[in-house]
Amino acid sequence: MSPADKPDLFGAVCCVQSIAKQDGDYPSVNQDFAHPDLLALSDGAGGTGFYAADWAKNLCEELPTAPFADEAAFDEWFKQIRNPFFAGKREEAAANFPDILEDYDREGSSATLLAAWPGEDRQWRVLSYGDSAAFLFDAAGKLKQRSIPKLVQFTEDPYLLHSNEPLLPEHLYWETWTIDQNDTLLMASDALSQWILIQYALHNPELASELEEVLKTPYGLGNQIIRCQQDHINSPDFLPILRQLAEAGEDESSFQDFTRNLFQKGQLALDDYTLRLCSSITIS
Repeated sequence: MSPADKPDLFGAVCCVQSIAKQDGDYPSVNQDFAHPDLLALSDGAGGTGFYAADWAKNLCEELPTAPFADEAAFDEWFKQIRNPFFAGKREEAAANFPDILEDYDREGSSATLLAAWPGEDRQWRVLSYGDSAAFLFDAAGKLKQRSIPKLVQFTEDPYLLHSNEPLLPEHLYWETWTIDQNDTLLMASDALSQWILIQYALHNPELASELEEVLKTPYGLGNQIIRCQQDHINSPDFLPILRQLAEAGEDESSFQDFTRNLFQKGQLALDDYTLRLCSSITIS
């Protein structure tokens, strides 16, 4: 385990990995950020603004260690952190990159945010804005909760937290999850979340309609489903997938190999990849 890994979730091991997209011969900048201590991650949207990696890191590092009291408290927190970040980066842009200043004034920085906090009586608060996703599985590998309603949602442009715009409360996921002793909590940025949900749907025929809904769209996610279907061995047991993820999360090299293999198979979109996993499952 990496130094940031800590026991959590009723004694389960919590691992975290975050890597840049493996694109060609040149190193990429990882625009995701995973908090080393809190159960929080953010996916900076580099295609819709500037300073995405810094904004993702800022969002996670400014999070409180205790959950927000309610949605209004989160909104107030966001108002307090976005203006100083925007002003600081605007000053940096004016000094070093004046040619982007007009664009930065218009676009700012944008990112997703996903976080979870333990509470009393096994009640955990889960917050999500954007298409990074959280999943909760029981000891048998059955999906108990998820922060994204359907797989097809990944074909839509996500609502993001913008440094120069207020958030839209109606797009905030804010729920309480009951987490039991042997549950597995998974948190991932969008590309890896897509693969997790595709795999779960392949193992659970009752979710086949979610795959069909995406396959009717013109988006590339349908091609990823087809590639996963071609490689799938019919089985209702999802625990092997959870074990794969737990094993991949043990160290950066394993995580790189795991995601590279899925990308080369066409099952995973080219992206930065971030995983937070807390589980008591046995790797075999």
